[in-house]
Amino acid sequence: MTVEQTSQLIQLILNSGLLVAICSVLMVGLMFRHLVIGYRLRLLRQTYFDLLTVAIPLRHDRLLHLKIQLRDLRHHYRLTCCSTWAGCTALICSLLSMLTMTLRSLIEANALIPIALVFFVLGIGILLVSIGFVWLDFQADDRSLLQEIQWILTNRSIPVTLAAPKLTLPHRVSQRRQSGVNSSASGMD
Repeated sequence: MTVEQTSQLIQLILNSGLLVAICSVLMVGLMFRHLVIGYRLRLLRQTYFDLLTVAIPLRHDRLLHLKIQLRDLRHHYRLTCCSTWAGCTALICSLLSMLTMTLRSLIEANALIPIALVFFVLGIGILLVSIGFVWLDFQADDRSLLQEIQWILTNRSIPVTLAAPKLTLPHRVSQRRQSGVNSSASGMD
């Protein structure tokens, strides 16, 4: 291999690596959003079925409102599912591109370079499709992203505290140290 071929090979591997990193970050966000929408869908479905069993005045209006919310959430869930699958496919294509380029560095077969480029271009195209699904999902959502983040933070099972960490010892350890200090102080008398 010449110096020029080696530099091109390194650039192609780095491009594939960058695409893998971008796809990975996107996948983490998509999977989190998919889980949150699924959780909201289960909560809303449970509320709907609980309301069906209880006799409350004006129940019909509330049930109608919940049906509309369920329909919208199912739509968001389907869009998020499609974007997650597209992001996963883009990640696989970019990994295959990286694998093919790495094999090219081990095996002197020039036919692997176009194959790697095809995987790379497919990965970019599918990544753009995934981003398009995310954009459609955000456009169809009636809540802003800030409202959604606030909803996630307020409905967590683990409380979020932003207080500074305490730098004190646990109660038992501080009692032992105090008793050790008291016993050593009494031994000095």
